[in-house]
Order: sequence, then C-alpha cells, then structure tokens
Amino acid sequence: MLLFLVYCLAIIPSTVNAANHFEKITLQLPWKYQFEFAGYIAAKEMGFYKEARLKVELKELSDSQHNVISDVLNGHADYGVYDNDIIQSAVHTKQPVVLLANYFKRSALVLISNEPVFNPDKLVDKKIMATQAQINSGAINLLFKKFNVDPQSLTIIPHSFNIDDFINGKIDISTAYLSNELYKLQKDNVPYR
Repeated sequence: MLLFLVYCLAIIPSTVNAANHFEKITLQLPWKYQFEFAGYIAAKEMGFYKEARLKVELKELSDSQHNVISDVLNGHADYGVYDNDIIQSAVHTKQPVVLLANYFKRSALVLISNEPVFNPDKLVDKKIMATQAQINSGAINLLFKKFNVDPQSLTIIPHSFNIDDFINGKIDISTAYLSNELYKLQKDNVPYR
C-alpha cells in the first residue's frame, strides 16, 4: 500500500504539469494591428488557442522590424504572417521557409498620393515613404518591374508608420494598407489617390 501511495504521489505532479503545459508560440504580423488580422486576434480573445494548449503572442510590426521572414528565421518569432513573397523568398534566396497555409486574397498594400500618378515611372521625382522590404519585394516591387522602374532611382523615405506625414505633405507618396490608413484619410476628409 505504501508503495502504491508513493507511486501515486510521484505520478500526480507530472500529470498536473502535463495538463497545465502550454506550448508558447509567437506569431509575427506584417503590420500594425488591423482588421486583416481579426481572425488571429479573435481566436486569442475567445480562448481557441488556450483550448488547443497554445499560449500565443501576437506581435505587430515595430519600427525596428522590417522583415517578417528574417524575424522567423532568426528565432524572434515562431511563425509569421506574410504575403505571396514567401514563394519568391523560398525560391530565389533559398531561405528555409515553409508555407503553412495559403489564403487567396488581394494584397491590402497600396501606394497613395496627393495627385494622380497614372504610370509608375512618374514616381521618380517623388518622395516615397515605404519600408525597404516593401520596395525590395512584394506587390510594389512587381509593379516596379512591370513598368521598368528601377527602385534605386526613387527617393525612398523610411516609413514612420504615421499617416500624418502624408497628410502634412512631408512626403508625396506612401505605402498604406486599405484597411486602416485610408479610413483615417476618409474620416479626416483628406483627398488622396
């Protein structure tokens, strides 16, 4: 009987620890919190990750971060949300990335300007606020390639992640997401193209 009691006392803490164990996961978002990531945020708030024994940290892009893929490969995040550039990155740079899921959607990243720009080659004389990752890859880079615009010929201003720089005329053109920056411009009655 004493041996059985010792056995039970030895097994109970390991069972309790296993029941309380949560796998910690960091998910790096490619931008600031916005509706595009509502599914991840809602899953956390509603306890879905907890039910799956996951402790998930959602990290929005900070001013010092510029590349979601590098953050994952360098161990700063376990997973990253990224666009179709993941394929280009895996094929051209031979980085060891794995696509876990593919959601067919249109990129929310756009270029906004104060005045009409009907052809990307007209961007050459403009001050453009963007991250280097946006210029070097993705939809913006494909646009430049299609219209033979050399990114080196552009005046790129590091992104401040503050739409007020566009509103106050510090820059001519900015990358923006359809889901939040345009809403602020419309709310403040700021014209844009």
